[in-house]
Amino acid sequence: MKLDSVQARQAAENTALHLWTKIRGAYVRAQRRDRYDRAKAGVVALWLTLSVLALVVACPGSPSNSLGAELLISQSLRGPIYMVKNTSEKPWKNVTLVFNHRYRAATRRVEAGREFVLTPEELIGPNGTVGTNQLQISQLEVLTSAGHARIAYPGDATH
Repeated sequence: MKLDSVQARQAAENTALHLWTKIRGAYVRAQRRDRYDRAKAGVVALWLTLSVLALVVACPGSPSNSLGAELLISQSLRGPIYMVKNTSEKPWKNVTLVFNHRYRAATRRVEAGREFVLTPEELIGPNGTVGTNQLQISQLEVLTSAGHARIAYPGDATH
């Protein structure tokens, strides 16, 4: 089951509150115990604090760009397929996609919740060249009439 960012944040908050209750109870009990038990409770509290902090840092908050653009790349027998998804609640109009600062594709509209799917052969590069199946995407810029967004993708921009 995949959680969205709101559900993940709520789960993290609930876990943190539960852990805080446990830690506070342990602290009250530790006040009645000896030095060894207090040290043990301190180590556990520190571990829990660091664990929760790691979860908070690892869980993304809101979408990473203002347009709600998401790039997905899959492979087929004929080569890579690029899917740019509009995860926002508003349609994009006059859309231009710029891959690796060199290759472009355009469409008039991408509806909210829909995607724009293309292959490297549909990308136009410098001097009218066409993209190849060896094209590795490292960055995508989505330009629309409502604004723009940049998406980094872990690839190698060698072409």
